[in-house]
Amino acid sequence: LLLQVNVLAGDDVVARVGDRKITISDFNKIINYFDAERRKVLDMNPHLKETVLRQFVQSIVISDLAKRKGFDENIAIKEQMQFFLDNFLANEYLKKEVAEKIDVSADEIKAYYDAHTDEFSTPEMVSARHILIGSGSTEDEKKKAMEKAEVYLNKIKSGEDFGKLAAEISEDPGSKTRGGDLGFFPRGRMVKPFEDAAFALKPGEVSEIVETQFGFHIIKVENRTESTVKPFDAVREGLKQKLLHDSIRTKITDFIDKAMQDAEAEFYPDVLTGEKK
Repeated sequence: LLLQVNVLAGDDVVARVGDRKITISDFNKIINYFDAERRKVLDMNPHLKETVLRQFVQSIVISDLAKRKGFDENIAIKEQMQFFLDNFLANEYLKKEVAEKIDVSADEIKAYYDAHTDEFSTPEMVSARHILIGSGSTEDEKKKAMEKAEVYLNKIKSGEDFGKLAAEISEDPGSKTRGGDLGFFPRGRMVKPFEDAAFALKPGEVSEIVETQFGFHIIKVENRTESTVKPFDAVREGLKQKLLHDSIRTKITDFIDKAMQDAEAEFYPDVLTGEKK
């Protein structure tokens, strides 16, 4: 069984404006003016092509009306058109003569990866819960808080559920409603006494009472992950795009600086600000 597929030819008409025919070839030229991301969106959503076509035809219709009114001969409008044309030509020139001639070699990508492995690493982390008992401001308050923390630590050692107890008595409002759950965190995120105690525990272990400036903590580590480095193959393409983008930006800046110097361009910003005497 053969299936017949309706394939549009380049000269098939997709719209008309009076006697003017808009063909598939005309339409595809417009699409090719778009950047790669917008073309990708259109490929994934073909129904959007009708919107582009309508906008194209509308521009032709309204532009014709403007020409009949002599807008294309208006000095102010022609000056604006020249301004936009100069900007367009400059951007196209930089794209074709500079940006598109730049590439990043495989050796450059690998060399950057080897020299910046810290950018692709995930630090060692622990997942922990804690119970906080505020210590107060006086020695007596601090003593009572310590005694209170010891009572709860003994309850946990006796088998009481850590999360349930944290939800009931912890004085940390940020984690109390989650049963003291702090989620995963790397070194450097918590205050040092808390961090040292947490990273010294194995999953399932509970700390002794830990004192920080916030009060007394009881910590339970639930999980931990070791430090890892993403393999080169996993980051190669993204790294290539980054290096390419950086190189293009640098080369274009250098190219423009040299062109401005060669053209002997000069600026007098004080005239703009009215500060020139």
